[in-house]
Amino acid sequence: GIELFDALAYATEFPEAWRRFRQTQLTALVVRARTAVKDVRPGTIVSAVVGPDPLAALSDYLQDWPTWLDNRFIDAVTVDPADAPPPVSPQR
Repeated sequence: GIELFDALAYATEFPEAWRRFRQTQLTALVVRARTAVKDVRPGTIVSAVVGPDPLAALSDYLQDWPTWLDNRFIDAVTVDPADAPPPVSPQR
């Protein structure tokens, strides 16, 4: 007969390890993209659109952007306008 394979078994059994694996993969992708861009155009600024809260960005989107900046994997960040806090109205 056919043996069933649960593609989500690892993620289900080891959610924290699965999250760390995906976070590491995203950081590796950022490094590869930076290397590819800088090899062709060394003066190009490599940036990322991120969530405003580093902990939320890490847990919700796997974006370890403080580490990316600290290690110069990216040159700049822009806060996603959809995630930015609303503007404060002046008090009257």
